[in-house]
Amino acid sequence: VQTWLFRSEVTDPAPQDPAIRATAMEQAIANGKALPVVRAADAQFAPTASAERAEPHHTSTDAFPSRAGESFTVMDTENIGTYNLKLPDSFEPTLEQIQESDKHVVVEEDLVAPLASALIQDFGGIDQTTLTPPDPDIAAGPNHIVVVVNSRFAFYDKCGNNMYEYNFADFVGNTTDFLFDPKVVYDRWNARWIMTICVRNNTSHASSVLLLISDDNNPNGSWCYYYIPYGSTYWADYQDVGTYTNGVVITVNMFDWSSPNRIFQYSEIRMLDTAALLNCNTVGWWWWNGMTNPHDGTLAFSIRPADQMSWGADYWMINSVSYGANFLTLWSINGGYAAPSLLSWDMPVGFSYDDPPPMPQGNGTYVDCGDARLLGAAYYSGNLWATQSRLGASVS
Repeated sequence: VQTWLFRSEVTDPAPQDPAIRATAMEQAIANGKALPVVRAADAQFAPTASAERAEPHHTSTDAFPSRAGESFTVMDTENIGTYNLKLPDSFEPTLEQIQESDKHVVVEEDLVAPLASALIQDFGGIDQTTLTPPDPDIAAGPNHIVVVVNSRFAFYDKCGNNMYEYNFADFVGNTTDFLFDPKVVYDRWNARWIMTICVRNNTSHASSVLLLISDDNNPNGSWCYYYIPYGSTYWADYQDVGTYTNGVVITVNMFDWSSPNRIFQYSEIRMLDTAALLNCNTVGWWWWNGMTNPHDGTLAFSIRPADQMSWGADYWMINSVSYGANFLTLWSINGGYAAPSLLSWDMPVGFSYDDPPPMPQGNGTYVDCGDARLLGAAYYSGNLWATQSRLGASVS
């Protein structure tokens, strides 16, 4: 068992034998409980077991010839591009702030920072589609790289050869809904690929997240897919997905259907039954919503699941305040699928962050850099990293 443990946590690659994996996880949980509590959680949220279930469906790359190199128009039922909606924000960058963003101030750390590893290979990904922003995401597995954009996906080998490319809607036979905001992750714990994308129908007011899971560590071949429903009262936006030893976690922002304002209602976290997903069975989930930041009681927004590279009884997530603040909120799903609990901590960061200003390009135009939400997170052996674009000459 100790072969699978590093600093008391289960590490990748996790044992695939069910008995050995269960023993390793039990040992990791015991190790975690034995550690001293550095700081008690600021809040705890009880889960709700969903009465709904999502049914499995099947598709395969063998059934659809690759469309690599082809151009096609993605169905946009509302003719607005895509979403990634923001919270109300009065921030307007000054001319000085825009000009300052084009500068880089050399600091001592720049002079002593180690050089990056030499670039071994680079290659072009999916071309721009008809949707903006493109919302690109990428994940690497043992032998493949998977890329997603609005609203296509592609599989590459590690020499950059495009092995397969298709669009999400046609791959699952969906001719009626708008699909947007894709994500991809390689589930290192179960050697599977997982792709997710928001699904919305403005006529029926139906909202869901489409989840696709491969049958092994090769993305070419068979996939099982599910529509995870989010009801019709509100709709899900800017979803993200993460995996760990015994759970798949999806986070979303929920908005109302009013137009053009589309008012934010709450964030929601779902923890899906991994065993059901792996066997392409009917799947259930736990959920939490309406969580607040313990720092000031405001609604949490754009919670980012971590790419969990080790596991010690907690699955970690984090969020910032999209319109600027001086704190972050740390989240943990504690325990396994049978009895999870959600904890949160206020994390002061020692400086104030705000929206990044538009970035100047070589042709004289400016790129909208979005807001101050966190864009991604990764965890390994007691350390959590997160990325954010923010106001200032440096980027965290």
